[in-house]
Amino acid sequence: MRWSPIIASCLLFASAHAATPADVAIARTADGLFRVTTDGAPPKALPAPKGTLGWCSTDPRANGVWVLEDGPGEAPDTLHFVDLQTGESRPVVRGIPAELEEVIVDYGEAGRIGGHDRVELRVGVAVRMGAKPAVEPEIGCEGDAAWYCYDEQTLDKPKPTLLPEYAARRDAVAKLTLLDARWLATIVKRGAARPLTKAVKAGPALPKVEVPAERCQAAPEDCGVARALPGTPFWRVIVANDRGDFYHQDEQLYDPRSKTFFDLSTPPKRSPTPLTGGQSVEGLSISPSGAAYASWAALGRFDGEPVKLPPEARICGWTGPAVRIDGPRG
Repeated sequence: MRWSPIIASCLLFASAHAATPADVAIARTADGLFRVTTDGAPPKALPAPKGTLGWCSTDPRANGVWVLEDGPGEAPDTLHFVDLQTGESRPVVRGIPAELEEVIVDYGEAGRIGGHDRVELRVGVAVRMGAKPAVEPEIGCEGDAAWYCYDEQTLDKPKPTLLPEYAARRDAVAKLTLLDARWLATIVKRGAARPLTKAVKAGPALPKVEVPAERCQAAPEDCGVARALPGTPFWRVIVANDRGDFYHQDEQLYDPRSKTFFDLSTPPKRSPTPLTGGQSVEGLSISPSGAAYASWAALGRFDGEPVKLPPEARICGWTGPAVRIDGPRG
C-alpha cells in the first residue's frame, strides 16, 4: 500500500512520540484548577482559591501555579500561588487594581512569565523573584506604543511623562506589598536550580517556503521565511505582515514532509498554500516532549489524539519547562 504524504507524515510523528511520557498541564475554570495530561486521562481537581479565577500561569521553576482571584465587580484582585509540591494555596499580593492588564513573574536572567510583548504591555504588576522578593510596577509602552502612553510633548525627554490613566495605575501598584516575602524567598530558593523554560538550540537555516510576496506589505522579503518549531518536525512560516499603528506579522504551521500548511483545528485544515484565516502561532506553547501544544484557549496533541479538558477551561500552561513562541516584538 502506498501512503499519501499527509497520512505518512502523521504516522511518522505518532510513531516518534508513541513512547513519550504524557505531558502535564494545568487548566482553570471560573472556580477551579485542574491537572490535565495528554494521555487522555480525565482531569483531576487541585487546591485553588475559593473565589472567581482569572489569569493564571504555571511556573515550572517554582513548581506551582500563579492565579488571580478576581474581585467582585471593580473590586481589587488577589494574586495567589498554588504550590504543586505541597498542595498549598497561598495569597501573595492583595489589592491589585482590577483594570491592570498583566501580571509578570520575573526571575531576572533565568526568564519571566508575562510581559513578553513590550509594545502591548502598558502597566503591569511585577513580582520580582530574587533573593529578596518584591512587587512593583513595570512599564512597557515601547516602540510605537509610546505615543499611546506618554504625553507627546515629553517624548523626546529621557523620562517622558505617563498619561494620567497610566500614571494612576503605576502609582497604585507602587503601593502594593507582598503578604509574606520571607516565605516567597523560600520558594525562590527551592527552584533556583530548575529552568523556567526549555532551552532551544539554534538549528540550521531552513529553505524558504513559497508564499506570495504581496501578502507581506511591510517586508515582502520576509514572506516564506521558515523557522523550526522546537521539539517537533514542523516549521513556522511567515505568511503575512503589514504596518498600521503597529507592525503585525502572521506565521502559520507548516509540515515540510507533506509540504502543507496546517492549523490546530480538529481535524486540522491543510493546504499547500497559506490558509485563509489560519491561526497564527504567536503565543503558542510547545510541551516539554514536543508532542503537544497549548494556548490560553486550547490544548491538544499534534497527532490529533484527544485530550480531556474541563468545560470552558483556560490553559495556565505546562508544569515542565516548555517553549513559548513569541511574535516579532516578543
